[in-house]
Amino acid sequence: MKIGIWHEAIVGKPGTDEDTFKDYAGQYIKFIKDNDLKRAFFVLMCPDTPAGTYAKQGWLQKYWLEQLPEDCEAGLVMDTEAQWPWPGAAKTFEPGDTMEMAFKFVDAMNKASSGKQITCLAFDYENVNVYYGKEGEAWIEKLWKQYWPKVPLDYGYAPKGPPPNDQGNHSYPEIYWVGEMEECGCKGDEGPECQCPNTPYCKNKGNPEGLLSGPLGAYIENHKEWLSQDNVWPMFSLECLSKPACVAAPYTDHNACGIMDAFGTWDKDEFFKFLDAVEAKYGIKQAMMYEWQYMPTAWLSGEKTVAEVEEVGFWGVLKTLWVLLISCFKRGKTDASNDQERSEGE
Repeated sequence: MKIGIWHEAIVGKPGTDEDTFKDYAGQYIKFIKDNDLKRAFFVLMCPDTPAGTYAKQGWLQKYWLEQLPEDCEAGLVMDTEAQWPWPGAAKTFEPGDTMEMAFKFVDAMNKASSGKQITCLAFDYENVNVYYGKEGEAWIEKLWKQYWPKVPLDYGYAPKGPPPNDQGNHSYPEIYWVGEMEECGCKGDEGPECQCPNTPYCKNKGNPEGLLSGPLGAYIENHKEWLSQDNVWPMFSLECLSKPACVAAPYTDHNACGIMDAFGTWDKDEFFKFLDAVEAKYGIKQAMMYEWQYMPTAWLSGEKTVAEVEEVGFWGVLKTLWVLLISCFKRGKTDASNDQERSEGE
């Protein structure tokens, strides 16, 4: 399966401090390379706000775009919310509006880059307001032809739902909150029902077939013709609410790792096996990890997730001690036997 990764927010110091951003982007680049990801996104905040300092100062270009491997497509998730226009923006859908200001910025960055260039754009339908819909699509496509006439059109939304909802010419559907959380009563309020051991992700940790036998699998089955198209990237959530240890966690005082326990409670290898199962069962050939800020730090080093370490608990420790005792006992018997053999030989 071809795997990509989404990025929709940058919180705290990475957005405003160069050394911190360099480290943050460096971890991201290493994860992309280590796991052979084929399409990667970074959020573009308004460069003329403090949150967009990393873009305005050129760090996004220097430490992320120019460092991407050759075989990984570079994309931006555009923070172009019409209800909060960029400073100096014209009226929406007129020359110089927020969307065109963003296109101008990306165009300038592409021209300045000594490495990769941005070749795909994405938007979350919940944020872009009137830019989501037929009028928004027409405006985005007009700007694309104006700025990048020789670059194949490649933009899309994390959409409201399956067609006939607008998608763009690519689509990034969120394959979570699709009914799988109803049984445990989780409504996104970060309550105990949204945490382990209650969620289906926790109950089926490391068991792709078990998870796919429930509402999540039913949703994919019902929409597999759409989700298996080559311009669609289904997104699966890496959130972990109960034991927040994700990439964004060190940079904020609030929980930045999600509002439910999802695949962030799994090990990385277990998640990749889940994607293999999705491909084998439904014919889906590409998928997107949602998202970098939720990435469990254990996945960066190959360590066990916090959930799995705790799962070992008292009995796991007792089992380990028992194995060590047996090993020592067997070694003692072997040493005694060898001593006896040497004594008899003398």
